Amino acid sequence: MSRQIAPQTRSKALRRTKRVLDARQGMEG
Repeated sequence: MSRQIAPQTRSKALRRTKRVLDARQGMEG
């Protein structure tokens, strides 16, 4: 994954990653 991304894209990616992690935790627990 390249670290040269625009702030907007980065915030979007972070939000998506957080959602994925939360969903994964929900599935596990």
